[in-house]
Amino acid sequence: MQSPLSSVAEQYARALLDVLEGRPERERGQSEAELEALAGALKGAPDLQQFLRNPVVGRQAKQKAFERALPSAQEVVRRFLGVLVERGRADLLPEVHAAYLRQRDERRGVLVAEVTSAAALGREARERCEAALREATGREVRLEPVLDPALIGGVRTRIGSRVFDGSVRARLDALRRRLLGD
Repeated sequence: MQSPLSSVAEQYARALLDVLEGRPERERGQSEAELEALAGALKGAPDLQQFLRNPVVGRQAKQKAFERALPSAQEVVRRFLGVLVERGRADLLPEVHAAYLRQRDERRGVLVAEVTSAAALGREARERCEAALREATGREVRLEPVLDPALIGGVRTRIGSRVFDGSVRARLDALRRRLLGD
């Protein structure tokens, strides 16, 4: 069951997606980048989250905080942030952004692949992984990297409910089963 706040984030994300889909590609891309930057900054700043949740802090102060963070933001982004502030939902921006990405990918038919590795994947490794998944699925793929130092090496990929385990641990387990005749 979805939490009430998740449902609210989904609604804001859907509205934003509807507005941005009517915009030129360049403007949409810039708006998405601005929202990603703000959502990432907010996700990593508990003090800022508390500031945005604080009912004693006025709406104008919250709006000015966003304006200082992105002084040259696209008009659609400024208006969207204004709506979030006005309705007391500015602290939901990270959840709204995540919901926006999910819904955008869904509408475009893009598969989301959660790729777990022991260390961060470099640009070349990401590109090879995307190309292999695109070829295997016949669809466009967006990677969501996850770090798990316990993995030792290799990658484990999850697309929906399907898991492709190419980790060193999985290969060692398979070798052990073959050797032991399990």
